[in-house]
Amino acid sequence: MVSLEQVAHYDEKLNSIKVSLEEVYYKLEDAVESIRDFKDKIEYNDDELNEIENRLDLIGKLKRKYGKDIKEILHYYEAIKAELEILEKSDETLEELKVEHNKIIDELQILANKISSIRKETAIKLKEKIESELKYLGMEKAVFAVEVIEKEKFDNNGRDEVKFMISSNIGEPLKPLHKVASGGEISRIMLAIKSVVADVDSIPILIFDEIDTGISGRTAQSVAEKMVLISKNTKFYV
Repeated sequence: MVSLEQVAHYDEKLNSIKVSLEEVYYKLEDAVESIRDFKDKIEYNDDELNEIENRLDLIGKLKRKYGKDIKEILHYYEAIKAELEILEKSDETLEELKVEHNKIIDELQILANKISSIRKETAIKLKEKIESELKYLGMEKAVFAVEVIEKEKFDNNGRDEVKFMISSNIGEPLKPLHKVASGGEISRIMLAIKSVVADVDSIPILIFDEIDTGISGRTAQSVAEKMVLISKNTKFYV
């Protein structure tokens, strides 16, 4: 194979090409030497490379699970960090809530006791007035009672369960008002109650079922008078 150097002396152009190539060659030699020097100065550490690769792998996993980029991942981190702080303080918060709960229960109990005391006092007065009205309405033997029973839990009305009890005849045990058999008796009992609480009762309409059953004369007149009285503030149907 003929080299460029062997034929360069035959033509000036070939000689010029030869010179240019030689310059390129020497420049490449210098570049290679510089690269070799640079390479020799590089400090290569397998452990550091492994750490970087592991870190990149971890970042990839975090992106797949917690966000499409580092910004979203950091936002998620701040959110769970705040949640963790709340959880770490949960025992302390729970104790504070228990103290507050007990304080509120104590206050509720005080208020409930006051309400219960008022109810029991009122129950005695209500019993007397309603029995008086029942006698006026022809139920002379009726006994009325208001039971105030403490419940286990509080509600909007305190801690009492209030029951209206009635015995229509002597010797009969007291029964809850809703268990009285006679529709006429229930109507007269409700009329008696309404007469007593007419000033504070806000029920706009009352329906009396068979209120005149089994009565006549003075009793019927008394029932009529009471109905006229409560009709001033309430619509009623018989």
